[in-house]
Amino acid sequence: MTANDVKIDATAAPGMAGKHIMVATTESGDLHRDTVALNSATSRKRFAKAILRKVFTGMRESEWPADAWDKLDEQLLAYARVPPGPPETNTLLATPTEDLRAIELAKMPDEVRGEAEALLSDPKLLERVSADIRALGVVGEKENGLILYLVGTSAQLPRPLAAITRGSSSSGKSFVTEQVATLFPPEVVLHATSLTTNSLYYFKPGTLCHRWVVAGERSRVEDDTTAEATRALREMIESGQLSKALPIKEADQLVTKVINQPGPIAYSETTTLNNVFPEDANRCLMLDTDEGQDQTQRILEATAAAAAGLNLPDVGHFRAVHHAVQRMLPRTDVVIPFARGIAAHYPTDRLEVRRDFRHLLQLVKACALLHFRQRERTHDGKVVATFDDYAIAERLAREPLCAVVSGMSESARAYLHRLREEFGDRQFDTTEAKRLGGASERSLYGHLLALNNAGAVVQTAPQRGRVAATWKLTGLEPEATESILPTLAQVVASAECQRTDEPQPQLG
Repeated sequence: MTANDVKIDATAAPGMAGKHIMVATTESGDLHRDTVALNSATSRKRFAKAILRKVFTGMRESEWPADAWDKLDEQLLAYARVPPGPPETNTLLATPTEDLRAIELAKMPDEVRGEAEALLSDPKLLERVSADIRALGVVGEKENGLILYLVGTSAQLPRPLAAITRGSSSSGKSFVTEQVATLFPPEVVLHATSLTTNSLYYFKPGTLCHRWVVAGERSRVEDDTTAEATRALREMIESGQLSKALPIKEADQLVTKVINQPGPIAYSETTTLNNVFPEDANRCLMLDTDEGQDQTQRILEATAAAAAGLNLPDVGHFRAVHHAVQRMLPRTDVVIPFARGIAAHYPTDRLEVRRDFRHLLQLVKACALLHFRQRERTHDGKVVATFDDYAIAERLAREPLCAVVSGMSESARAYLHRLREEFGDRQFDTTEAKRLGGASERSLYGHLLALNNAGAVVQTAPQRGRVAATWKLTGLEPEATESILPTLAQVVASAECQRTDEPQPQLG
């Protein structure tokens, strides 16, 4: 008897999420039975090892054929990739489903739809959005709240935005995302607190099409395994769809099936990590929470006011209005006639700006889409962005995008000034630097590393056992944030010069 003679079947283990009852059989009958966590390589190996001991009775493990493990693991992985069940239930077709927003909009009261129409036509639309986010209990974090709202709005674009919000525990990063997400209807926002390696492939056909996927907190483990786990997510964000060839068991044979999952998706998650896996980070806008003492005071005051029953708005009503707004947005692209004017002044000294520039353009498009009732349309229905949209996008993106280009966030820059006030020209160690307060020790250490990378701080002695590393300020002033992104005046001037050199969009 060899490993080729073993056939493995699986059934879901009742009440045991992620585990399956695996039964290995041969022509002689059952060989081995156990409960296995198919996504765990250790669990699969333990099951396979028990089988091989019975197949190769009397032989030492070192004498087993080299391919014996692979043959059994191939069968187990087939079940890990495709849950037990009829193959046709796991074959996804790359065809978008009907836009449910129009159906749900028709069910809404006339009063709510009327208020949504008025909101979409209001020149102060974004100010009202910001006020509604504050009414949900989000204190401060104005820019982050608006960016996340535009990330969700961008789900209706052919290429949506993605964002990762960084911050220490208790900094409010998850609260901001969760509250903004309540302003989006259920057919737009999809809450997925934990995404496994293959989970994106097995949603119902069309489930991910033009959805804002709001994930939970990112794993703190950043290694090759984690990078592989987020590969499908990167592919979906980058190309707007997923495609993968997988072995699927049909009858007694393994056959290859191509699984397609259509998008695109907008995406957001949170993390306590200072440094996120680069392949994921450069596909997202990186947002940082405000961990300053003033922000803490504002949160305490707002929490106390809520506990006292003060200033409690009718959140249910204006959430319904925002749901209507999102259901009214056209599912179309946006034209930016002055895009070359932005490119003419965008910094080019870092390779990462190629993707960062695209983030800025997508933010402009999200602004224009939200203001579609106040914008012109092309003959084929595309929204035409204005300089107002760039002004909004530049203001909101200034800190996250400039932090990438300059290598330093505004909070790290503020920390640099505190280090100068406290230590001046003298050396200090990591412990002393962390005692400055104003944020968590983890965040302060992250700022210290960012300052070191930017050349504003140099390490004079590394950590040795329990003896902390020592540092010294160099006197270098990192480039000011305001000088990085093109100003509105620069974009307007360049666009005027280029206007006669390129065709203009045909308006409808």
